[in-house]
Amino acid sequence: MKINFLDSYPVISLLRFISLILRKLPISAALWIGQVMGRVFFFSNSRAKRIAYANLKLAFSHKFTPSEIKKILAGLFRNMGMNIVEVLRFPSLDEKYIEKYVKIFGFEKIKNSLDKGKGLILLTAHFGNWEFSPQASSLKGFPMMVLATEQKHSALNNFLDHYRSLHGCEVISKGWGLREILKGIKENKIVGVLCDQDGGSHGLETDFFGRSAMTARGPFEIAYRNFSQILPCFIVRGKNGHHILYIEDSISIKDNQLNKDDILKTWAGKFNHLLEKKIAEFPAQWLWTLKRWKSSKERAVVVLSDGKAGHLNQAKAAAQAITEKLSELGFKALGDYQFKRSGYKIIEVKFKNKWRENLFKLNAHFLNSKCQGCLRCLKFALTKESFLNLQNCFADIFISAGSALAGVNLLLAKENLAKSVVVMKPQLPISRFDLAIIPAHDLGPVADKKIIRTLGAPVYLDSKFIEEKSKELNYRLKLKNPYCISLFFGGQTPTFIYDPGQIKKIVEAAKVAAARLDTKILVTTSRRSPAWLEDFLEKEFSQEEKCAFLLIANKVNMPDAVAAFLGLTGVAVVSGESISMVTEAASTDRQLIVFLPPKRKAASTKQERLIQQLEKEGYLKIMDEDLKSQIISLFSAGSKKALISNKDKIKEAVKFLV
Repeated sequence: MKINFLDSYPVISLLRFISLILRKLPISAALWIGQVMGRVFFFSNSRAKRIAYANLKLAFSHKFTPSEIKKILAGLFRNMGMNIVEVLRFPSLDEKYIEKYVKIFGFEKIKNSLDKGKGLILLTAHFGNWEFSPQASSLKGFPMMVLATEQKHSALNNFLDHYRSLHGCEVISKGWGLREILKGIKENKIVGVLCDQDGGSHGLETDFFGRSAMTARGPFEIAYRNFSQILPCFIVRGKNGHHILYIEDSISIKDNQLNKDDILKTWAGKFNHLLEKKIAEFPAQWLWTLKRWKSSKERAVVVLSDGKAGHLNQAKAAAQAITEKLSELGFKALGDYQFKRSGYKIIEVKFKNKWRENLFKLNAHFLNSKCQGCLRCLKFALTKESFLNLQNCFADIFISAGSALAGVNLLLAKENLAKSVVVMKPQLPISRFDLAIIPAHDLGPVADKKIIRTLGAPVYLDSKFIEEKSKELNYRLKLKNPYCISLFFGGQTPTFIYDPGQIKKIVEAAKVAAARLDTKILVTTSRRSPAWLEDFLEKEFSQEEKCAFLLIANKVNMPDAVAAFLGLTGVAVVSGESISMVTEAASTDRQLIVFLPPKRKAASTKQERLIQQLEKEGYLKIMDEDLKSQIISLFSAGSKKALISNKDKIKEAVKFLV
């Protein structure tokens, strides 16, 4: 039979010996040993430290910097060490010690509550040295029943329970002592309950530091049924072994206008609010290692933008699918917890310059859990505004598209103990991300369930959104024929270079076709478009009667222009160097013609392979030599089949994020 080390007789004997030594020492010396122990815990317990840091970030990301949070974290572990020392000194406690070292405010409220004869629930938290509260109450003449979580090591559990019960406390095992608690309440006893842990799916949902949290229902249910008083109490650690115990006013006041469940939620909310105030005042004294928001039905989602419209649209498509699925699963997706914005939040990430960006990308290969609380490399690489936005950000899911932000995504996920979602193939190993959404043309066959292969790029546009945006634009244009010829021009890339001759032919063909069809032309460029292209288009269309709208993206910012144009399109002519733009256009039922700018090299490209596949499956046509006739023919043909969205594939994978 295997014996657990912590359940062994030598270990328990050692604890008793240490307890004896600590009781012989002056309190200042004993607490110094406790602080040393805390430092050892701080450097050795990385898992608990990661959880605590992320919880602190959630609560105080807009108040404290990472270095300040780490100082609070170090203080927490020192407090834990001192708590252990004080518990091991329990055998030497007496009323004289309590009188000297524990100052109590509101102690008369205990007697006043017991005078009602309905029992009393003292509701507290893992705050200060919470083990001191029942000892102080018992030594002051009011022993209590203490509800305690049973440790997994039975010998250690028995040792702790023995120390807890030395001065009159009755220890009740959590989960098994309901009958004893109800009996104690009937006998007008005091029951002490720690009520700051996750309450599970059946708990009472209230806010705690801005985020929905489930609070244990039990103590509130007992008080409601038995008309008992609930007194919140918090013990605060002072200097040199001194403590201050605050006993608050009763929160169990019934409102006849509310139903039972609302009353219980109100009581839980009042307790959490009081605890929040105490934690905000003494942040290093709450046990941040608890998974307090484990059962929360809220998730904060942040999209990281590199300023490229195509990349942002793909990230938005992923965010849209993820937030919709979260809603279907009963979760509420938020942009942040501070302002409770529904949906997701977009943060633009700007690097100071290219060489710092490249150095950060190189450094990203070495990111690990130890980077939590550092962010120095992020501060080095990003502009001040971008860095502060990310430093003050807390989220549960980070989404980015493109290789430039993959490392930032991964670092923030580690910083916040969050999930990372990457769209497009990153330069970092895909296995390091919690979910990867990658076009099939960028990826060979894979068996990993956390990798989603998509046909083309993820698309955030849907028919309802397109209709809404096109109506807004047509309200300005007042088109008689709402089906136009739309020209979408992108820009030069390392692979493709724009040819003035090709652009001139496309423009001339569009003008002739528009005249034959008696319709208008819509023209837009992208942020990547070269200056000569913008000048040429302005010269060709600024005075052109058939041009209903010319949008030069580098001069005028029109959000959701692609959606607005597509909603007013009969035939779209799109440059093929942007997979994102091609996929967006193919996802609608509007006729689509794609042209590829000349290549810098002869080798086959992923854009060519995707466009050929989409043409084969009937989602688009590759531009003919006679573009004019092609536009007229497709315009008359009406709608085509729309590219099936990748949204369902993304939704299926959300289970890896919650």
